[in-house]
Amino acid sequence: MDRIVPVFAKYCLAVGLYWALLGSVSGKVPVAEKGDAPQTTTATSNKWFYVGQYRTKITPEKARVFVMPAHGVVTDLVPPGQRVKKGTVIARVNKEELELERKTMEVEILKERVAKQDEIQKLQKDRREVLFVSSLTREERAFFDKSSQDVAKTNNPEEVLKSIDDKIELAKKQIELVDAQKRAEFAKKEESFIVTMPFDGRLQYQFQRNEVDEQEGVFIENGKDIAAVCDDSAFYLTIIVSNPEIANIPSNQLKLSLELTNSQIIDGFFSHKRVEKNQGGGGGNMDMLVFYFKVDPSAHDVLYSMLGANCIAKLYFHADDQIKVLSKMELAKMPEASQAVHWQELVENVVPGYELILIGETQLFARKK
Repeated sequence: MDRIVPVFAKYCLAVGLYWALLGSVSGKVPVAEKGDAPQTTTATSNKWFYVGQYRTKITPEKARVFVMPAHGVVTDLVPPGQRVKKGTVIARVNKEELELERKTMEVEILKERVAKQDEIQKLQKDRREVLFVSSLTREERAFFDKSSQDVAKTNNPEEVLKSIDDKIELAKKQIELVDAQKRAEFAKKEESFIVTMPFDGRLQYQFQRNEVDEQEGVFIENGKDIAAVCDDSAFYLTIIVSNPEIANIPSNQLKLSLELTNSQIIDGFFSHKRVEKNQGGGGGNMDMLVFYFKVDPSAHDVLYSMLGANCIAKLYFHADDQIKVLSKMELAKMPEASQAVHWQELVENVVPGYELILIGETQLFARKK
């Protein structure tokens, strides 16, 4: 296996130029002469140490995008620049057509109900007739028509009555079923054609609003986005973590800092992590470990305005007094570097009794075994 010296030499040159141009995040890195004992830092001050940079996504507590269910006109938009309460109608698609469909549905339900009620009335009339004929004597039954005589000849009129009662009950249930089915079908369609706010928060319409034609609405094609909404009660800075060392250290010792162009720094402190599917880009539909860093509410407005932006944030590790922080540049100059193959071996040789727990961009973090 190749020795670590050539790699370290290149690393020292690159990092030396980097510090000369940009300076150090955690202070100037001391340079040890070759052969000297390594200059290490014991984190007795419990300070934050820079680990590296990560592509960062700004994520609200909840988010949802509504799309057009069909070609049509969008109306009933809410005024811009305000928070919206849960349940508020934020858009209607094909409002006039939907109202016409509602009226048509009511007519169809009424038509079915009237037809079934006529059927029930006829069955009730038959039932009364059966009761009456079954109560007559044989001589009296001769005066009735053939259908009544057939009923009268039945040895068990109770069976006829039960059959009629079952038909009446079935007709009543059919009335209820038709009513429920048609209303459920319409409600399902209405749910996609009448867009309501699913939670308290903010929204952005995904089309150009024309204030002059606000009443007439805006025509949008099927499948196009109507609005993107978010629950702004919390915002997170999120990163994808593929480094197993970061995934295994205590998460509450991590923070993420987003530096803005106006020198403002937004800090996010670890909240939770979860496995998600990679929905876009390369890698297919693979699992990825995502860390969520919660941001103070004072920064919510700024982060909301940055939704969708490509951000780079810096990850920091909160080292306690049990952690030794070693400069990669200094370690690369040590005589032991010529015998080491990897960082872990070098740390064990230079700082006996310590094990490497995290590899940062410019520093190593070691803890007593």
